[in-house]
Amino acid sequence: MKTVTTRPYAVVLAAAAVVIAAGCTGDPTPPPAGAATPPASSTSTIPTPTTSSATSTTPTATPSTEATDPNIPPAAKAQTSDGAVAFTGYFAAQANASYQTLNPELLTPLVISECKTCTAMIKQINEYITRQQKYVGEFITPTATTISSASGDQAQVFLSTDSKGGRVVDSKGNTVEQLAPQRGSVTIYLVYRSGSWRVSEIKANA
Repeated sequence: MKTVTTRPYAVVLAAAAVVIAAGCTGDPTPPPAGAATPPASSTSTIPTPTTSSATSTTPTATPSTEATDPNIPPAAKAQTSDGAVAFTGYFAAQANASYQTLNPELLTPLVISECKTCTAMIKQINEYITRQQKYVGEFITPTATTISSASGDQAQVFLSTDSKGGRVVDSKGNTVEQLAPQRGSVTIYLVYRSGSWRVSEIKANA
């Protein structure tokens, strides 16, 4: 049966089994005190997160702080504000590729195991594989990224998105879930580990 939903990109929060709606929702680790409102500078146009709903099965791929991605651009490895922005763009592009190719291994070296949203994304992709389903569309459709705060090995990047919607199809190509277009914004929390940025959480902006 076809299910229609208004979620533009449902990234599930593992702890509460909640799905993203216009960004990411849930109760991730709160931002550090004094986190700044995104300034007008240090902005770059790049990709953002989109998905579908999920149920529970054991994921075959999990976030790892040991794995590394040799394809991360040098600019995205810099432990600077610009590096954090560049990494967020790369993460968004890899999230799209991961959903479109059903390859969660593209995400695992870019996130840490404590990231509930990231774990939920990986779990969702594995569930699509188990159900012989496929995500059609762009999971993340960012319009701009702006550095919100950066200090030492921590950074927050404000990501504006304009989801064009998508759908989930079964093995015969029948649509089982329709995702409506919707705009939103999220804050991507980053931590610098093993010579690269990694996503530590994704949180919806009010």
